[in-house]
Amino acid sequence: WTDIYAFAAVLYRVLAGTIPMSSPDRRNNDRLMIPARVAEKLPAYVIDALINALQIMPVDRTRTAEQLRAELSASPSFVENYQDRNTAVVNAPPKKQAEDNIYDARDDREYDDEDDNGKRSSGGGGKKLILGIILGIFLAFAGLGVFMFYTQNGGIINPTPTTAPHITTAAAETTANDAFPVVPLFIGRNDQDVKNDAVLMGKFDIEFKEQSSVEFPKGIIIEQDIAPNDIVSKGTKIILTVSSGLPKVIVPPLAGHDYNEAAEALTALGLYCIPAEKVNDGSNIGGAIIDTIPAEGTVLEQGADIFINFWEYINGEPKPTAAPKAPVEE
Repeated sequence: WTDIYAFAAVLYRVLAGTIPMSSPDRRNNDRLMIPARVAEKLPAYVIDALINALQIMPVDRTRTAEQLRAELSASPSFVENYQDRNTAVVNAPPKKQAEDNIYDARDDREYDDEDDNGKRSSGGGGKKLILGIILGIFLAFAGLGVFMFYTQNGGIINPTPTTAPHITTAAAETTANDAFPVVPLFIGRNDQDVKNDAVLMGKFDIEFKEQSSVEFPKGIIIEQDIAPNDIVSKGTKIILTVSSGLPKVIVPPLAGHDYNEAAEALTALGLYCIPAEKVNDGSNIGGAIIDTIPAEGTVLEQGADIFINFWEYINGEPKPTAAPKAPVEE
């Protein structure tokens, strides 16, 4: 289907004088038109053939080179189908063109002044256009013949005729979609749901990486490196960033350190310190930390509580200050 579009684009360039946009670029802003000055010089079936071959979606496009040649040449089978579709308007008087792909370009038509009998004759520009159209159609048929010979006979390198397996329309569409899948929206989904989706994992090479987040809970996808709705080839690598939850803090070794100093340091890490004084008989240094709950080496999320056991201050030593709950940075 891509070859059909490319061939039709060459024919359009020859006839209209401009290069048509690619089909992906036309999806969001389709401005492709056949100028009326060209359309009025061509049979309706040639215009239909060109429009059919330049359809944006592959499933709506002319399927084979044989079908395109039949439409361009108005073969008996195609003419019969074409006449069946247009029976109601065959004998109708000419009317204003209303096709979406043709625009009224009266200003583009070149006419000489009326002669003495009141008749209009086409100018030099019109003659050149007709010659260009005839030459374009001739080149199109020549190119299409070469294209059909190449595709049907396995190419120049392998001239031995091969029989292609029969593929139904539904199967062909499925094959095309599988070969060039559309990237879905992953953000907001649970990473386990994606990992368990055999269809998605078969279409893309998905890699997961973790990153802390104060906005998304653990396990939720927060970023994807390829935007949704992009069309990529099968097996394209996509990196998904998954929230690992709030930022993590490892409880440091604090035994023997002064409580007030340790509480200040832990608060800066985002933990909430809860003091727990133990009776001091005077044999221990006041304020010295005995241990913590959870113990050193434990991984905590920012905002978690940590209990600190320490010897009470004696002999006028400073009292412990309970550090305020540390806010979690967003």
